[in-house]
Order: sequence, then C-alpha cells, then structure tokens
Amino acid sequence: MKIIHCLNYFLPGQVAGTEIYAFSLARELIKKDINALILIPNYNSDTNSEYFYEGIRVIQFAETSTMDRALIMGKRKPHGVLTFIEILKEEKPDIVHFHELEWGSGITLHHVLAAKKEGFKTVMTFHLASYSCKTGSLVYKDKDLCNGKIEIRKCTECYFYQQKISSFKNSLLSATAMLPYKVGYNLTRFNSKMATALGFPFVIQKMKDDLKSLAENCDQLVVYAKWYA
Repeated sequence: MKIIHCLNYFLPGQVAGTEIYAFSLARELIKKDINALILIPNYNSDTNSEYFYEGIRVIQFAETSTMDRALIMGKRKPHGVLTFIEILKEEKPDIVHFHELEWGSGITLHHVLAAKKEGFKTVMTFHLASYSCKTGSLVYKDKDLCNGKIEIRKCTECYFYQQKISSFKNSLLSATAMLPYKVGYNLTRFNSKMATALGFPFVIQKMKDDLKSLAENCDQLVVYAKWYA
C-alpha cells in the first residue's frame, strides 16, 4: 500500500505540530511496510524536486503562483494543481492523505477536489479549527466556548471582535454587512478593506460551503482532538 501525505511544509524547513504529526505517522506506517511519502509545494519554483528526511521520501511539486487577493479568497486555482495531479498519477497512491489546506498558493481545497475527480481515495485530518472557525479558536468573542455551528451573523461578529472592533461598531458593522448578504450582493468582489468587511458574511458562507464540499469529496475525515470533534 502507498499513502501520500500532503502538507504545505515539511521538516527540516519548518518544524511545527502538523509537520511533526505527519512525520511520526509516516515513520510508523513505514515500520508496518506501508509506503508512506510526503508531498509539499515547491514554492516559487517551476521545477519539481525531491529529498529524503530520516528515510522518508519528500516530493516537492512546482508552484509558481503569485499571491494576490483572488488566490487568497479562493477565487482562482493555484498553478501547482496540475503538477500536483501529474505526480499523483505517476506515483499511483492508494490513499491521498491531506493534513492541511491553505488559503492561497499551498495545498488547497482545489487539490482535494482534483484528486477526488481523478479517482483517488482521499482522507483529511483536521489539525486545526480554521476549517469551520475563522478565528481558529472556537471561543466566541474570547469568552464562551462555541457550539461549533457556523452561523453567518454570529461568526461575523466574532471575527470582528477578534479584529478589536468595539462593541457598538461591531453591532453596526455586522448589521450593515448582513443587508447585502440577504439580497445576495457579494461585496468581496471589490478590492478594498471596507468592501471585504461589508462582504464578510459571504466569507463565512464560503467557509461553510467549502467545509461541505470537503466533506463530500473525502472518503474519510479524521478529527483527533476532542475539543474540535
């Protein structure tokens, strides 16, 4: 069996929880005679590369996308998706295991959808809460544990609170932002801070839609932290 673990970065270039988790998992799978390797973007490069880290094979796929608002907002695909799929076709893994998704030029929802479209078995492990919580904390306004439900206005107000917007301005801004949302006029199409703020309910809606799409296109979702489950 072959499993490809997909991350945005890996050891030794970056040392953080997700990288350590994927490294430990791959190492244990290899001990069980499972072919486990890592696939990460080769940022700002038009060539693929490869290296080994403590016996684990790491493939870097070419990713030349320039970061801009459209990419961060998920309105266009990163250039590297095609190269990513070419590597999957060449390696022929039994499972493509995603460990993190980026809002930009790294591993994204587009990569998951492309892998699933090509017929690969897909798994997604949730290491962080950012897939359903824009603040990444699941704590409502830094005070109360969130119930986990994605509610457009509540989540918008919570995010505004995280941006240090006062209570009065928060209520006024979120109420105003809900008006174009209710009539379906997405202000995030305009490139300005005010348009993004007034269009933030659509950002929350997209997060909710993306989570649903992710669930529909993964054969297995893994949530190993009780606080997130």
